[in-house]
Amino acid sequence: LNSLTVAAVMGLRFDARVLEAAGKLGDDAMIEAIEAAETARLVLPSVDRHQHRFEFAHALVRQTLLENLSTLRRARLHLDIADAMEQIHGETGARAADIAGHLYRAGEQADRERTVRFLRLAADHAVRSAASQEAVEHLEKALTLLPEEDELERATLFHRCGSLRPNNDVDQADKDLYAALAIYRRHR
Repeated sequence: LNSLTVAAVMGLRFDARVLEAAGKLGDDAMIEAIEAAETARLVLPSVDRHQHRFEFAHALVRQTLLENLSTLRRARLHLDIADAMEQIHGETGARAADIAGHLYRAGEQADRERTVRFLRLAADHAVRSAASQEAVEHLEKALTLLPEEDELERATLFHRCGSLRPNNDVDQADKDLYAALAIYRRHR
């Protein structure tokens, strides 16, 4: 599989270390692939050359690479990227959202509990960064993955969604909080 294709699944911008690990490339193979892409002006180094990050010269280059991937292959690559990111960055909040995003897009290929754990970590990081809407989005994704029978976990997530929603979304906050309350009442 072409390393630029793996980079395209990573996003418009990508980290060379994660590309190497996710693409299961040797150091030289990754460097050669990036050098060839730079020579062809398909990718550019990031502004901070100490981070070894790159970006596609144009979104159309990335989109063209993505169009040639099957849904299954793309999901597998998302899982490989999440694995590589976790290996390199651990479970730190700053990268939890990226890892959670790749795990979520990996769909059934990713372990559901792991995906929910990273979505919760991403939500926690978003709350600490005063990004409550982003936190709600992570929690809503986690809710789609939890089975109906995991009621208390679902109640916790509904409660958090309801309490984090912005003031202009009071109706949905009420629905979330009432859903949590109904579950808590069943379990008293």
